[in-house]
Amino acid sequence: MSFLYRKYIIRHVKIIAVIGSFGKTTTTRAAATALDLSPEKYQGDNNYVFLSAGLLRIPPWARFRVQEVGICEKGQMQRNASLVRPNIVVVTSIGSEHNSSLGGLSQTRDEKAFMVRALPENGLVILNGDDLHVRKMKDYTKAKVITYGYGPSNDLQANYIKTDLSKGTHFSFEYGNQYHEISTKLLGKASIYSLMAAFIVAKELGLDLELVKKRLSELKPMRLRLELVNTKTGIKLLVDTFKSAIETVEHAMETFEALPAQRKIIILGEVEEPPESLGKIYREIGSRISKIASHMIFIGAKRVKRPLFSAAKNSGMHEDNLIFAERSITKAIEEALELIKPGDLVLIKGRSSQKLDRIAIALLGELVTCNLETCSKKLRCNSCIKINDGSPGLIIEKKAANSKKKLFDNKGKDVETIDGWFT
Repeated sequence: MSFLYRKYIIRHVKIIAVIGSFGKTTTTRAAATALDLSPEKYQGDNNYVFLSAGLLRIPPWARFRVQEVGICEKGQMQRNASLVRPNIVVVTSIGSEHNSSLGGLSQTRDEKAFMVRALPENGLVILNGDDLHVRKMKDYTKAKVITYGYGPSNDLQANYIKTDLSKGTHFSFEYGNQYHEISTKLLGKASIYSLMAAFIVAKELGLDLELVKKRLSELKPMRLRLELVNTKTGIKLLVDTFKSAIETVEHAMETFEALPAQRKIIILGEVEEPPESLGKIYREIGSRISKIASHMIFIGAKRVKRPLFSAAKNSGMHEDNLIFAERSITKAIEEALELIKPGDLVLIKGRSSQKLDRIAIALLGELVTCNLETCSKKLRCNSCIKINDGSPGLIIEKKAANSKKKLFDNKGKDVETIDGWFT
């Protein structure tokens, strides 16, 4: 039904398909914002029945639709491409997220490229030119190709200026022999890729660019994706727990490093689908963390704790500042409540199944009793009935509760965020 609806009923609607390993949802929301469509409708439901349902929700009188398209296994993108019939395709990145299901970066690129191949000759493909696998997709189409990124060979070249905790990120770029500047609430160099792609989409569709820049400046970050959460006690949390492929860990640490703070602490979970040996990956992470943070709390397996902590110590981090919480959220919360003080900036980064946002909830003064090691639920932890259900054996110890009381004397009134996470 959705196939026929797209082919006959909404055939005049220009559909912008956003594909890639990382950055799809933010880019989709940025492009929707640039086109004056509500970004809140774009929350990452991008495959199977959700994709079909999304197409059926497009009214016949619509001009544009931005559609995120994802895959889980080989063969899906070709079917998705025949369903979506895109006019414009944006490719954000090719990364390790699908290594286990597709076999590697080249195989992931070739699978995702089916959407690019589906473009008509009068279509448009917008490529992250800094990603070599994405750039190669220009060979897969006869449609017009525009590249974006920080490299000098890109059609749109951005200059990263600075990221500020209170003002967000400010950057400039050149495109079509014109110079532009945008201030955004999104944080970090990696987030700018989404805005670059969105700007190209809007320009190529003939929208007023000054209005587009104003809209993009008002785009809020996605929850759990480099989301800055503030408390009135002076603690700042950078929560990035939606995914934890190695590329997202690197992006999170890069953003974290660029932000100013009296003291920086990293609460780290495990890497998803590691593309190399665990020892090599965690040694590199440990070495990097020692240069950008004073303390680290790690929640994960002992076998990866050893290379992680060893590399951090060898690179200069004091052994007393390396805290191993095993796989226990309760222990991690206890350690965090003891360690973290007003003025600290805390990065919380881990696998989605680890649900490390429970630590953010606890640091914001809420009771957390759930100590599940892994959880496959899609909903966010502060919406889950198990977050503080008082289940036997899951209650935070009195020591942690007392520490929390000292830090949050006025729990109900002492919490604020940049986008209403908690009230």
